[in-house]
Amino acid sequence: PVAGKREADERVRMESAQGAPMGQGTPVNDAKGGGLGRITGSFIDAGLCWGDLGWLRRCWRGKLVVKGIMGAEDARLAVESGVVDGIVVSEKISNHGGRNLDTSPPPLLVLLDIHQNYPLAFARLTVLVDGGVRRGTDILKCLCLGATAVGLGRPFLYALNCNGEQGVEALIELLKDELSVAMALVGITDLRQCRRGLVNTRDLDRLVPRRGDDDDEDEVGRRRRRRRSMRAKL
Repeated sequence: PVAGKREADERVRMESAQGAPMGQGTPVNDAKGGGLGRITGSFIDAGLCWGDLGWLRRCWRGKLVVKGIMGAEDARLAVESGVVDGIVVSEKISNHGGRNLDTSPPPLLVLLDIHQNYPLAFARLTVLVDGGVRRGTDILKCLCLGATAVGLGRPFLYALNCNGEQGVEALIELLKDELSVAMALVGITDLRQCRRGLVNTRDLDRLVPRRGDDDDEDEVGRRRRRRRSMRAKL
């Protein structure tokens, strides 16, 4: 993992005395812009890999959840590690709304990828979704597509800034009401009744990569080469 090129942060000029709680060193303003993005991500170890999960498990006896799942292959690696309890499917992907990796897949598309290419993950792991959830209907969609729970960040920040504790309580009630109405309209009375068939994903299914796509492309290439070779012999 590495810190992305956060252009908005680069426009923020920083004083040399400023720093980040988890960062190291002091920010430098140069031709690339302000050093906010660089100083904030300086604590990230770019050498971190899947093999380090075993070490983390030995150091930590609680639940071990991996954030940053980008697709079915990542989910498979998490399951095969044998030490992971859950995964977080997120548009942040520690991606913060696209700032870290622009054009990365949204959480719903990643959920569909796991469904199509590695459904075992839903039976073996707790699957959490973090990012893009704004309404009760969003919560229902994620649960129907296999998520155990969802996370919300910005809506609560906005509610807190607007009206403090009462704003947060109002947001919770609003999400609860929206979720209850959505459940009733799709014909369920309990969240345990959520299932994929309640969500029409046809417009998104075509965007989900199929396992073996690379092999298919290689096979097409081989066939073309054989045809060219046959034409040359003729």
